[in-house]
Amino acid sequence: MVTVWERLGESCGQPFENNFGVAGGGAFLTWTRALSGHSETSIRAALDLMRGWEKPFPPTLGEFAGMVRSFRPAISPDRQITHQHRAARDVGDKYLGLMRRIQRGDYPSEDEIRNAGGPT
Repeated sequence: MVTVWERLGESCGQPFENNFGVAGGGAFLTWTRALSGHSETSIRAALDLMRGWEKPFPPTLGEFAGMVRSFRPAISPDRQITHQHRAARDVGDKYLGLMRRIQRGDYPSEDEIRNAGGPT
């Protein structure tokens, strides 16, 4: 968070330190707590947005947190979570029964496994 604080100071200049103080102060701790639930990637993206900051005063915590929240990294389609059809409960019970048999050393045949009714 110290690096974030320094980068904000660089982007906004003296007004940032005048408004929020130095790293380790009360505002620093408040910002640290408020941003702790966000990813490093999102915070870095918000800092990159600060390069274009043209207002004469630094962002408030709410404004900066809004920039952090607005960043949503793109996830390639092959890594996205998709809905998976759930098997009926009785199918799960059948597979559980087969697994218990295997634990006891009683191995089911391939036909028994195939006929349990689960996905193929």
